[in-house]
Amino acid sequence: MPIAALPTTTQATAKTTLLAGGAGMARALELTDEQKAAFREVLEPHRTKMQSLRDKMRQNHQALEAALEGDDPDPAAVGKIAIEGRTLRKQAEAHRAQMNQALREFLTPEQQTKLDVLESMRRRGPRFGPGGPALVGPGGPPLAWPENGRRLRSE
Repeated sequence: MPIAALPTTTQATAKTTLLAGGAGMARALELTDEQKAAFREVLEPHRTKMQSLRDKMRQNHQALEAALEGDDPDPAAVGKIAIEGRTLRKQAEAHRAQMNQALREFLTPEQQTKLDVLESMRRRGPRFGPGGPALVGPGGPPLAWPENGRRLRSE
């Protein structure tokens, strides 16, 4: 299938961003040294913001666990903490999408097309034949991965 015919993603796809690709994505897109430098400059404030959000999400999770302790957790308190956690996750998702869009602006049209294809492939997940990405054959018993790397049916 030609590259142009593959489905594209939206820039707001949180889990499949340029941010998640790292060095492998840089190699696949054949980023220039100038593009890499621009990425680093844009990413530094992003890392600080995301670390702050991760810290808040960790604290929120700990608060939720504490609120759920005991025999009779307060539903209102648990609900409030859960809503705060959801808000934090949405903030992180929006920030990742915003950063992804900012980084895309440094890409050439060809690199953007290649990124769309890579993101589409990542979103679909790995394909291991009829059994799909799981280690289970179609309707069969679990499959084992021996040390030699070949797939064998387990007894």
